[in-house]
Amino acid sequence: MLTDEIRGMVSSTLAGLSDEHRTVITLREIDGLSYQEIALAMSIPIGTVRSRVFRARDLIDRQLRRVYDGGLGRDTVQRAPLA
Repeated sequence: MLTDEIRGMVSSTLAGLSDEHRTVITLREIDGLSYQEIALAMSIPIGTVRSRVFRARDLIDRQLRRVYDGGLGRDTVQRAPLA
C-alpha cells in the first residue's frame, strides 16, 4: 500500500512540475541521459540542467516525505516552505 502511495505522490508531483523541470528530470532519471546530453538536446547550458534537476528532485523529495519519512534518501536540509 505504501508503494502505491509513493508512486501516486511522485506521479502527481511530476505532473505539477513546470515543463522545463519535468523534461530534465525525465531525461535524467527515466531516460538515463547525462547532464551534457540533456544540455545538448534542450539547447541550454549544463548549469541550467543541473539546477533544474536539483530543483525537481528537491520538490519530489519534499512531497514524498509526506507519505514516506525517508523521502528520496537525501540528507534533510533546511528548505523554504512549499508555496
